[in-house]
Amino acid sequence: MIKHLAVIILLLLSSISQAGQSTLTNQNLPVALGRFDGTNTGTFTVDHGFGITGVTRLSAGYYQVHLSQTMANTNYVILVSSESTPTNDTNINVMIENASITANSFAIKTGSTHGIQNDVPSVHFVVYGNIAQ
Repeated sequence: MIKHLAVIILLLLSSISQAGQSTLTNQNLPVALGRFDGTNTGTFTVDHGFGITGVTRLSAGYYQVHLSQTMANTNYVILVSSESTPTNDTNINVMIENASITANSFAIKTGSTHGIQNDVPSVHFVVYGNIAQ
């Protein structure tokens, strides 16, 4: 799970380097990342990560992630993934709810390919963008 996030980060950093950019700036690095157990209820912290003050489970398969820093705008990049279990639908969709993105938070939805929102035991995310000055 965190290993998958590390691989994604390394691939992104590699592609930045290959694009001719030889130095990293704050804009190239994640401002937040984490993993949480989607079966938790209420407001809780991420198991592993940084840049997050907490996650609120709004309903089954619907989570609001609260950033610890205010983003410069709502045009930041959010990468998400999830892990299903044998008891869940093995084809789990995970997505960002576009209308929910603010400078301080965003919402993640997880659910089956049949359109039913489900809690999943492991949700992962990485956030890239500019922090407000």
